[in-house]
Amino acid sequence: MRTWGVTRSPVSRPGSPAEYPPSEDTFLLADYIGGARGGAALDIGTGSGYLARLLEGRFGLVVATDIDAAVLADQTYPAGDRVCCDAASALNMSFDLVVCNMPYLATESVEDPATDGGPGGTEVPLRILRSARPRIAPGGRMAFTTTSLSDHGRLVAECAHLGMPARIASRRRLFFEELLLVEASLPAQ
Repeated sequence: MRTWGVTRSPVSRPGSPAEYPPSEDTFLLADYIGGARGGAALDIGTGSGYLARLLEGRFGLVVATDIDAAVLADQTYPAGDRVCCDAASALNMSFDLVVCNMPYLATESVEDPATDGGPGGTEVPLRILRSARPRIAPGGRMAFTTTSLSDHGRLVAECAHLGMPARIASRRRLFFEELLLVEASLPAQ
């Protein structure tokens, strides 16, 4: 396991712990990861490292990125090669599977990069999708979480625009929302 230095757009949130702890949306992605196997996997916005830890042993190489250097330095579940960058901006390789527990809350502005998705809950997720797309290998997939309270249709449409047909692969009902797991697939060439 290696931690690579800060590259672009790093932030450091005051207070401890700064990482996003595993929650219902994390566990929805964890269920999806259960049967996944392949050569290389990427966990964007790794936070606690929980999902990257699940990917280890299922993939030959696991890379975990986060925009917060302090989070990467002190993860609860350190795993994979850790890179501090904005989404996949510092990476130059392809992955069979990309997972991301998106910051999807609809907010006026982005104050907490772990949870705030910006207006409609899509501003940050759209940037992540656009950053991840060039890193997905032909025949590869991306799985991410969002909520029924955000403009999730816009995210599915953006996946299609990026050449990755997407579908809602799983749902989990909570008290006031429904968590959605979206799977986007890049056709094999």
